[in-house]
Amino acid sequence: QKGILPTVDTAWRSAIGDLILKIDADTILPPSWIAHISSHFSADPQLMALSGPWAAADGALGDKVMATLGGYAGSLAITLLRGYPLLLGLNSAFRRTVLVKIDGYHTANPHQLDDQLITRKLHHLKAKTRWFADCMVYHSTRRYHHRPQEYLSSFLSLMHPHFYHEKIV
Repeated sequence: QKGILPTVDTAWRSAIGDLILKIDADTILPPSWIAHISSHFSADPQLMALSGPWAAADGALGDKVMATLGGYAGSLAITLLRGYPLLLGLNSAFRRTVLVKIDGYHTANPHQLDDQLITRKLHHLKAKTRWFADCMVYHSTRRYHHRPQEYLSSFLSLMHPHFYHEKIV
């Protein structure tokens, strides 16, 4: 099946590790990213999922500033509006056991976004999730080049998936 949700669901079910790490295709990982994630899960056996911040990796200075600030503003808005933090699809990690309990990324509504779906499922389960500043990643701003309306679309998609438009660029 085409789309983010079926692809991610197939991928984690095919993986063999106890920890499932999820990034986007255009995420750039710092050398210490996996070590930081592993240390957080080792230090807290009750931790079921985590996420961290991201910063723009490329593009003009304006793109970098808008994308990075928009990412923080969107994550903050979700936390304030919904009462729980968003686990970013471009930077997240899970214990396999919790993905099994929530049936992973499987959903009857294919129009949801992966990060919103998984965050909501974990929240309903009351699974312990955290956000760690030391789990920073970098992400491409290519979707924003010459399309400033994408900043607003991306921000609004955090509020409701109706605003998300998957593009191949």
